[in-house]
Amino acid sequence: MKPLVKINLQHHTCIVECGTRPEMTDYLAVGRYQVANRVYNDGLREGGVTILSYDKQECTLNVVAAVETSGTLDVKWISLATDDEWDAPQQSFLVADATGGIQLYRFKPFEIQKRIHHQVASANALILMLYIAPTFSTKRVYSSVSDGRISVLDLTNDLIPIWSTKAHEYEAWCVSGDGENLVYSGGDDAMLYGWDLRSGSSTFRNKSHLMGVTYILPHPSQTHPHILMTGSYDEYLRIFDVRKPSTPLYEEVLLEGGGVWKLKPNKLENDTYRVLAACMHAGVTVFDVDSDLNVIKGDQVYKGHKSFVYGVDWYGDEGGVSCAFEDNSVHVWTLDREE
Repeated sequence: MKPLVKINLQHHTCIVECGTRPEMTDYLAVGRYQVANRVYNDGLREGGVTILSYDKQECTLNVVAAVETSGTLDVKWISLATDDEWDAPQQSFLVADATGGIQLYRFKPFEIQKRIHHQVASANALILMLYIAPTFSTKRVYSSVSDGRISVLDLTNDLIPIWSTKAHEYEAWCVSGDGENLVYSGGDDAMLYGWDLRSGSSTFRNKSHLMGVTYILPHPSQTHPHILMTGSYDEYLRIFDVRKPSTPLYEEVLLEGGGVWKLKPNKLENDTYRVLAACMHAGVTVFDVDSDLNVIKGDQVYKGHKSFVYGVDWYGDEGGVSCAFEDNSVHVWTLDREE
């Protein structure tokens, strides 16, 4: 992987997401989170969201807007009907903050407007992850919390909660769902759970992971609605069929020396997907999953960061962006060309 450009920001960087509307793909939302000096601020959490603009011609990253929060652990761009009400390009995004809240903002160059705030958990809890199913009839937001709870909220109704439960003994690192009735969660207790909103109860519990479950990726294709890919601190990539969840279909170390923190898919052809993986202290790697769920690992690894890589996203089909926590930086890079 070839580095192109990088930028350092004020706080630790833990998430980076490229805009998803066609006119917004050159804008990057970066979540910042840091605990301030305990001596002077008694452990005050601080951070926010910085919007960067990537200029492909000049190969530069520039700060174009920012908003300060109690600290931002996750950011998700979303497309709402109200984003089409104005002539200027714009897109809304959700923020998971460090004092138990979820916030909805709208960004239009070069301004950020706050629209909604909903308190999901106590002010001592961190919202660790947000998930929005890529296909759904109603816009539902899934959230996981540092106190082990997971929630489902209705985005079309001012983030009103639909369902919530205490899912994990420790941090609920990740959550996802099918946009309808099924919810999946993973936590620091090394447990993977399935949940059904209709009954409100657990449908399965899996103990395959040796350490905390850090990411759950439902297979992006509609031909595999029962398939999940998971990441873990234990460095393994696993694939599960939730109809028979007791044993993984696939289980192998993805990249030695780094836990699998985040997975980002990008469709190729013939129902094959290329997936970027943020592997913490081992960097960023990429692998393919074909239509038969075979995993084809490559040898491409990006090691340009100096600390744990927590955020990664695609920029187009042949490039990516990533951020690392303690070096406070965002990098843009390209994949090596296949011969």
